[in-house]
Amino acid sequence: MPRRRGLSWFVGLTLVATLLATTACAGEDSGLKKLEVYYSAAQPNLSDIQLYVAQDKGLFEKHGLDVEIKTTDGDAPTFQALVAGRADVAFVDSGQLYTGVAEGAPLQIILDPTPTNLYYLLADPKIKTWQDLAHARIGISAPGTLSERIVEMAMAKENVPTKDVTWLAVGGSSGRLKALQSNRIDAGIGFSAHVIASQKAGDKVFSNLAEELPQLQGYMWGAQQRTVEDKREELVAFDAAMIEATRMVVDDKDVAISTYVKHNSGTNEADATKEYSMLKGAWHPDGGMTKGPFAYTTRALVESGAVKKAPSFDQVMATDIRDEALK
Repeated sequence: MPRRRGLSWFVGLTLVATLLATTACAGEDSGLKKLEVYYSAAQPNLSDIQLYVAQDKGLFEKHGLDVEIKTTDGDAPTFQALVAGRADVAFVDSGQLYTGVAEGAPLQIILDPTPTNLYYLLADPKIKTWQDLAHARIGISAPGTLSERIVEMAMAKENVPTKDVTWLAVGGSSGRLKALQSNRIDAGIGFSAHVIASQKAGDKVFSNLAEELPQLQGYMWGAQQRTVEDKREELVAFDAAMIEATRMVVDDKDVAISTYVKHNSGTNEADATKEYSMLKGAWHPDGGMTKGPFAYTTRALVESGAVKKAPSFDQVMATDIRDEALK
């Protein structure tokens, strides 16, 4: 009997090992090419839901990719992952990327599905005028990120000095909302979801920054130039899948909302439906990357002193990747 148990154990172990080896070989033989994609929030915003639609609907696999989505808590760690080469593709803020390129970082944009910023400035009810922000505590992801730059630009447009502002690094959009609700900050930028949550908590939408800064770019999909050269086929496939997902989001509200509710525990169907209405016209079905918003954003960076000389459109925008994906 002991001998039989030993034999059974050996046979079982052999079967498990064979199964694992077979599975590994199947993965290797699938023909799918791996991409590590970094996204700058633990849970998606509705404006960026194309990434998860592409994943859930099998669009990455359709275009020959095995995409691993890695989430971070905000702009800074996502940008660092891109610069360090850990990310093949990363969702980064335009100002941070343009500033990095101006300082010599070999980075390019490969897709821009939401060409202009979709931010709102949320504030404590005591903030009634732009001048009230001159001595306010304003929450940001990290110094130098879009969450700081966009408020500086809006305040400059309203002729409000920023030298006495207290900039507090409290994390990404969700972190800023929590800090606002706990009275650690007086104001901070957020997306449509944060507008709904903020209003429920008694805070207010101080400004729609898409109206204040109408062509300022928000977030884009970026890659290192080396990745653009070495993994061109994979990046074209990524763009093709994301463009298909973007068109699906535009054409089918139910797909967008159901995917969003599935992947974001902080929302529900009713709130997601309100958000979708707020985002009408936000998505570019052909991948964006147009010259107008680029010129507006880089000019604003120069005028704000963030960079001395802006990079050129052709230096930053890998439009050939997007164009090939559209074929």
